[in-house]
Amino acid sequence: MKKNSKYYISLTALLLALMLISSVGCYAQSDSLQKLAYSVVQKERIDTTADFYDAFSRLGKSIIPYLIEVIDKKQTGLLGYQDPLSSRIYPFIINNYVGIRAAYIIEHILANTEKDRLFNYCVILRVLREKPIMDSLTIEDMVAIKKIYMNWWQTNRLKPMEELSKDWSNNKRPLSNSIYVWK
Repeated sequence: MKKNSKYYISLTALLLALMLISSVGCYAQSDSLQKLAYSVVQKERIDTTADFYDAFSRLGKSIIPYLIEVIDKKQTGLLGYQDPLSSRIYPFIINNYVGIRAAYIIEHILANTEKDRLFNYCVILRVLREKPIMDSLTIEDMVAIKKIYMNWWQTNRLKPMEELSKDWSNNKRPLSNSIYVWK
């Protein structure tokens, strides 16, 4: 009887140690994903190449909740693309909330593509009377967009990546049926 209880105590201690090591590893991974998501929403961000997006795509679904968390950061900056065929520079490119970058990376992960440009300007615009308003968003818009992405994630987080990408290809995207569109 004493031999079995020593074995049981040793096994329990081993399992507790493994659980502790595992949770420390998860915390470390969580911390690094959070830092990576925050790096996306810095004021000056110019490394938006295909390699940059591919690095996030390789992380897959695991980075999505961390990106959603930073969508409503109260920081503006330069983002998106200018139309190469036009000399006009829209205000939504010069001064918009940098959280749009985090939302764009989510879209890029879902699109599962090697392209670095999914939309013409790669910014989110508000829609009024079925037409996009060609202006920068407000912080209230960013809070609403974060909520839309959070609700989408709660509904879809258990789907495999392949299904999420298929949904995205079929226009079942986080901003579908909202007052916001990607342009």
